Amino acid sequence: MPITWAAFNIKWQGDRPVSSAASVRYRLIVPAQAHAASGHEVKFLQLGLDSRPEEVARDLAAGVLVVPKLSPDVSVFDRMATLMLDLIGRARERGVRVLVDVSDDHFSDPLRGKYLARAVKECDGVVASTPAMAAIVRAHTAKPVQVVGDPYEGPQGTPRFDPPAPWPSRLLAHLLRTLLSGGRRSRPLRLLWFGHESNLESLALQIPRLRSLTARYPVEVHVVTSPRPEIVSLCERLDGDHSPALKPQPQCCEPFALAAAAFGFLALHSARSAMARA
Repeated sequence: MPITWAAFNIKWQGDRPVSSAASVRYRLIVPAQAHAASGHEVKFLQLGLDSRPEEVARDLAAGVLVVPKLSPDVSVFDRMATLMLDLIGRARERGVRVLVDVSDDHFSDPLRGKYLARAVKECDGVVASTPAMAAIVRAHTAKPVQVVGDPYEGPQGTPRFDPPAPWPSRLLAHLLRTLLSGGRRSRPLRLLWFGHESNLESLALQIPRLRSLTARYPVEVHVVTSPRPEIVSLCERLDGDHSPALKPQPQCCEPFALAAAAFGFLALHSARSAMARA
């Protein structure tokens, strides 16, 4: 069965689709490659702001059209949304089944909410990333909703969980341990925050909650995200605002997964998206 993914932000390295956006990789590229390996005919439909939906729809083979998340770029979002909604309608008129993929709760977002609410009503069905996300979608549409979780990117490894011993809770025992160690700093509890820079302020809201841990451990929070100057500035601000035993450290990397593999044994959720991804 032909399956076509339509998107505005697919890039190519030779004949291989690539993207710096995590959602494009794990909600579009990886699933498409898995379907192709299973014997399905898979196509990527690269849309542009000048695309004409009537021409695009004419070239669609009967089968399934998958509509992924749109970029939140304010300067072009309305144009992308208009094109995608037009394409959804024209594809269905030609007998193509249209699935909308929803992996984040943006229904109340001022920019994306109106488009998303229309898209889940005007398609044939919805794919949601988690059961919690599916429940949110069902509040906005009567169309069938199926849960398809995020895939692993790259080989799946064994978690490395080796937390340091906590400092003794009693002050005297803590002082004795410090003296016996020659004042050497204990091995830190290393935490990992891994995500998109748009959620960094959400991370900033959670950092104060970690202060209670610093009574028992020195804590390092490794912030793994795309390379932006404001990431370093945020970490420096958080470092100055909190206990010396709590150290936010930027680990900018692209793709993110290369850096994520190097640390951590405890992931921190962004408050805004944790419920939908539960």
